[in-house]
Amino acid sequence: MTSRLEIRLKKDLLDPEGNKIKQKAKDYFGFSVTDVRTIKVLTFDIEFNSQQFEDIRSEIFTNPVTEESSFSPMARDFDWLIWIGFRPGVRDTGGSTAMEAIEDFLKIKLKDDEAVYTSKIYEIRGDLNREDAETIAKEILSNDIIQQYKVYSGEEWDSEKGIGIILPKVILDHVPNLETISIKLIDEQIVYEATVPDQNEGIILNNLTEQIDLPPTILSLANIPVPSWMEGRSLVPLLRSDELPLKHVYSMSFQNNPSIGGKITNGTIAVWENDYKLIHYLEKNKSLLFNLKSDPDELNDLFDKEKETGQRLLALIQDNLRKANEQISKAE
Repeated sequence: MTSRLEIRLKKDLLDPEGNKIKQKAKDYFGFSVTDVRTIKVLTFDIEFNSQQFEDIRSEIFTNPVTEESSFSPMARDFDWLIWIGFRPGVRDTGGSTAMEAIEDFLKIKLKDDEAVYTSKIYEIRGDLNREDAETIAKEILSNDIIQQYKVYSGEEWDSEKGIGIILPKVILDHVPNLETISIKLIDEQIVYEATVPDQNEGIILNNLTEQIDLPPTILSLANIPVPSWMEGRSLVPLLRSDELPLKHVYSMSFQNNPSIGGKITNGTIAVWENDYKLIHYLEKNKSLLFNLKSDPDELNDLFDKEKETGQRLLALIQDNLRKANEQISKAE
């Protein structure tokens, strides 16, 4: 039996997460958002009866002092509603924790094919159109790699059906073929000699790194030359307390541009330099600068306050964008 439980703060209580989203929508895009309220969603794919579902609702998942919950849709009187959930196959840590809580409370063992999935609903009130709501969903609320979203207007919302039952299951229609492959491991002595002498404990590194840095690091540890075509850099110098040369890290989203041909004129580009992150929105020609060390939630825009840093990082983005567009023009 599948069921969906919605949990929200009582209406007279402040919604900190909603306020943060409201502020970001205003600061990032200039949107006129008057209120955002969040609703936590638990979708159960479990063979329970009605009484069992009611027991876990009231005893595990709802704080009677601050929250209210229901197995019926709770969203009401909004201009736009956004649902955010994981894509199929993505690990849902919150869902796993919910299953453990159910097993502990009911003193049972759930079946291997039973599951709990977490997601969220955002009620948004303000003078927005659908494109604005889609922008909030894509740029503020979701990570497109691991999450999916749906946008509803107040007019099209079905208050009886709600978001429905969404189960992000991975269904395989083939039998996996398993093979055993023998891999020769790197000699432990080589790895030991490549790292720091007398270093027996882990090291916490605060430097900005990427996944592409892992292959050259492994090769360096094994005393194997790093090919020139590898984009990453070895992190071994950090293990020896040496400094790495400055490297800028970029992130881009060009979803509104032509897939084939045409210069890049729409989208978002971000660049990281040590503690700083600059986000540049191409359509609006607007830039935001944050110090991630002192402001990890990206709430305080420093672009106008730290102009030298902001202009330097913006120049990097503009230079790389110019080079990319030149390459596109040559290819046409």
